[in-house]
Amino acid sequence: MELRHQRLDCAATNKLFWAIAKWVATDCRPIAIVEDHGLREILRIASRDPSYELPCRTTTASKIHSLYEEEKARVSEALEQERHFADVCAEHFMHVARQWNLDGKISSLTTDSARNMIAAARQLPFDHMPCIAHSIHRAITVTLHNSTFDGTLAK
Repeated sequence: MELRHQRLDCAATNKLFWAIAKWVATDCRPIAIVEDHGLREILRIASRDPSYELPCRTTTASKIHSLYEEEKARVSEALEQERHFADVCAEHFMHVARQWNLDGKISSLTTDSARNMIAAARQLPFDHMPCIAHSIHRAITVTLHNSTFDGTLAK
């Protein structure tokens, strides 16, 4: 059986690039896998395009970052649409405290600084303390985002 060769159009190539980025991110593959000659050959055979080239590391990393931002926005939007999420969280905190026989013994609650956690904590009879580790992580992330250190840190 002989395979007919065809050249992938731009849309198909882009679709493959996104699929590779998603595969690398979700299956925890090293970004360097896009330099794998065996993978390139498999994709050339599967796509019937003998000239197919895998995306470079930079393109793959950029697409993974875009996937992350899209997913983060999607989850954030979904959480904002659940109006009673803070109520459910507060109720769950109290349920856990009762299960562990801690109600009446707790004076403070430490959470990350997410809006839903802050809103839940306001409903509880505890002092709310933001987690210092989360606060430091957030400060570092915001400070370094798009800074001159981005390239160095990625390496």
